[in-house]
Amino acid sequence: MSAAPRFRFFGGKGGVGKTTSAAAAALAAAERGRRVLLVSTDPAHSLADAVDTKLSARPRRLAARAGTLLAVELDADRALERWIAARRRALRTIGDRGTYLDEEDVDRLLGLSLPGVDELIGLIELHRLAVGRSHDEVVVDTAPTGHTLRLLAMPETLARIAGVLGDMLAKHRFLGESLAGVHRGDAADALVAEIDAEARALHALLRDRERTSFTWVLLPEPVALAETLDGVRALDAAGIVVDEAKTVTRTRPPPKSSPPPRKASQPRNPRHRRHQSRKNQPPGASSVARRSRTPGQPIVISSTKRLRPNRCEGPEVSGIWMRFRMTWINGQRSAR
Repeated sequence: MSAAPRFRFFGGKGGVGKTTSAAAAALAAAERGRRVLLVSTDPAHSLADAVDTKLSARPRRLAARAGTLLAVELDADRALERWIAARRRALRTIGDRGTYLDEEDVDRLLGLSLPGVDELIGLIELHRLAVGRSHDEVVVDTAPTGHTLRLLAMPETLARIAGVLGDMLAKHRFLGESLAGVHRGDAADALVAEIDAEARALHALLRDRERTSFTWVLLPEPVALAETLDGVRALDAAGIVVDEAKTVTRTRPPPKSSPPPRKASQPRNPRHRRHQSRKNQPPGASSVARRSRTPGQPIVISSTKRLRPNRCEGPEVSGIWMRFRMTWINGQRSAR
């Protein structure tokens, strides 16, 4: 029996490069000989564009020099229809026992598009795809921050749904025990137990440091940095691990042009010369960024330790970045 797969979620504000980062991480893992599943949970998918391959709700194999790389774009509506179809009879039974609705009313209720359904079924479908085949790693390209936080909170929602359905069956159980002396469970009871077990399994999975990690992708900009702070705090409060290595995109290396000749009045102080050279760099430039083969191509830096506040544009960004770094460092010390 193969070991359980390891999950790696990529999250962040919209447009920061989550899809590109997730695709690159999945490809790198595959080319290390791993069996990798790359999944997009964003309703507005862009994964197919990133890998230049038409994708659907069925896993499709992508080219890799080693290992195995499959990619899929989740279709929450189809997944919900499939999930309900397999459990419709049990859901009708619960509706009949716990409400005054008839079967036609229950069917109409099940056909409604309810808020949060995309996130709920998305997490269930992600888990189904991951355990349905032998994978070493599952890399998840998530939707923007708000959607992702709701997605990761779905185990608690699922547990509440199981509790509500269980309460709807309570009267039937009581009557059975009163009249027959014992309640014999059926498909309706099995469905409630299934949903509750799934909620527990997903809750444990998302908080398992050995099996699940979260990488936050951001830009060196005020709004992206502020949203990163909020998102990391929310994940930390939920007990979900965020990798120490963040991914900062759209940073650029310093220009390769030679510095102009020093004027007679220019100070010889090396620190002053370094300060002047930083002022001449484009916004977000970093001397530790890997050189890009194509001028202007985005460069990924995978560690916050390599970026300094003065690499960001303006004092507002620097202040937010410093607060983010200190918040993260303090959180790591507390965890230890």
